[in-house]
Amino acid sequence: LVIIILALLKAIEAFSDIFYGIFQKQGDLYKTGISMFIKSFGGIVIFALVDYITKSIIYSSLATILFYIMILVLYDIKNLKQYRIILKKININNVWYILKFGFFTFLFSFLTQYVINAPKYAIDNYLSNDIQTIYGIISMPATIMVLCSLFLIHPFLNKLTLLNKNNDKKGFNWLVIKLFLSLFIVGLILLYDVKLENQLLPLILIIIGSVFYGLASILSNVLIVLRKTFIQSLIFIVVSVIALFLSEFMVKKYALLGASYSYLIVMGILLIFYLVTYFILMKRRGSNG
Repeated sequence: LVIIILALLKAIEAFSDIFYGIFQKQGDLYKTGISMFIKSFGGIVIFALVDYITKSIIYSSLATILFYIMILVLYDIKNLKQYRIILKKININNVWYILKFGFFTFLFSFLTQYVINAPKYAIDNYLSNDIQTIYGIISMPATIMVLCSLFLIHPFLNKLTLLNKNNDKKGFNWLVIKLFLSLFIVGLILLYDVKLENQLLPLILIIIGSVFYGLASILSNVLIVLRKTFIQSLIFIVVSVIALFLSEFMVKKYALLGASYSYLIVMGILLIFYLVTYFILMKRRGSNG
């Protein structure tokens, strides 16, 4: 029941993404930030408060859903009225078009979660819960890098789309390079601030791997701007297979250090695939004028 309720909560979040996309296209991305902050912070407070009173995860989750719906109605939908949005009757052909057009984005986004967590799943199979906990701690910088890559790329998606529409190849590439350098600097700061001496090498490997993933994530969004989603699905299918076998082998043979090495190698392969794809696409665009 808790799983069903939380799935419903995620469905509401997904529905909110429709409004977030409209805010972003209208140049009002800050409204998305406000909505997400209210939902996240307020949701935690509501959940904790109801849980403290009722001692029930189910009631707490239901209360959080009601809070999300309230913000959806009072903030997201209310802000939508500022724009000239033409509402039409639902056309089933358009629904199928959206499903087909978005399928490959869904596929590689889904596989992303497996690729990131493949070493963790392998640890579940072969190592103790203590090792699992340690890996969870040292993999926190990877989470930070993922968030940083999202924070960096999302405010510039509209600009990338405009540059692509105007066929400004030089401006497009230069913006991608600046995003790369910004994330690379964040990675250097994380490496400089390493203080976990007992697991120093695994932590460094995870941080470097997370930088690779962050750079690949930036290129992934760039390719979405270029409407290249099928090729990304192929990339993640191949990398998922590599991650499965490599993580199983490395964790089984080298334990925690093997998990860190497998994470680094897989993310390096992922970045190489994306770099090669990006350069090929840019070269083709250049040859086409």
